[in-house]
Amino acid sequence: MDNGKCLSWKDQLSDYKFWLLIIFFVLFMISDNYVFQANSSIYIIYLSGWSSIDFSKIYVLKDIASVTGFIFAWISLQSRSNYMLIVCSGIYIVGLSLFYIPNDAQAILFGTILLGLSRGAVFLVVPSIIAEPLGGKENFLVSFGIAVCLEKVFGFPLAFLVTTAINFSEIPLGYFIFSATPVLFGILCLIPVRSGLSFEKRKKVTLNPKQRSAMTTTLFSMIPFYFIYIMYRMCGEISIITKSDNIINPRTYITTSIIFPFLLPILISDIAKEINIYSNKNTVNKNLLVFLSLSFPFPVIYFLQNWINGNME
Repeated sequence: MDNGKCLSWKDQLSDYKFWLLIIFFVLFMISDNYVFQANSSIYIIYLSGWSSIDFSKIYVLKDIASVTGFIFAWISLQSRSNYMLIVCSGIYIVGLSLFYIPNDAQAILFGTILLGLSRGAVFLVVPSIIAEPLGGKENFLVSFGIAVCLEKVFGFPLAFLVTTAINFSEIPLGYFIFSATPVLFGILCLIPVRSGLSFEKRKKVTLNPKQRSAMTTTLFSMIPFYFIYIMYRMCGEISIITKSDNIINPRTYITTSIIFPFLLPILISDIAKEINIYSNKNTVNKNLLVFLSLSFPFPVIYFLQNWINGNME
């Protein structure tokens, strides 16, 4: 946390440590989903010689072990270090190596316990780290929602693609390699974080307000990349006019807008709120601007540019 103050999700998105932690978490989830998805489960049944009914007990054992990961999660948060997450990842990889040993039911069971233990810890630690400095439900929703969305977009399609494109029936090591590789890359992402599992408020880019034709700006904003540029400018310019720290850092807007366009209504809501606070009255209809940003955002550009033109010193 920054000086003991609550940070917003906009501050977190400006911190490289947040993104490294998110990448680690997403890669971990991709591996976990792959291990326990259908094709992999069928392969483990093939390795162990169990029936599908016997194998279903694996899922129960995994969930029980995940609950015990609470202890590891608590230790990680107390230490405030990335080392415990690296240890959990190491335990996970050891569990994978046991999980894929052919014809050894005991190794598979013990591997399942280690997988459940480590996944339980990671799945509790990362959301807790993200949530700690945040001051509200919306902040946690956006920050952690980004991790979930990334995993859903890349996780299941990647696992499906590999399992359908490659025949692992004659390569027992193949499942282990593919399952372990995301976690190994995730560990590399943790290394730059070092010992500080906390986030910092980054200095904002200073963008002096500019007079522009609202109609011309709106028409040009229909060009996709210009829309991103003009929103980048407006985030910085309106922050200067309103003297507000609650509008997203312009650079952060650029890095997130392409991957997470669904954040636009939330950003517009924040901008409208700060404009109303600055004006000491309901200068803008926040709900209308949010609705337009969801359906046809170009009138929003027109309004914001008009407001900037009328409030330049």
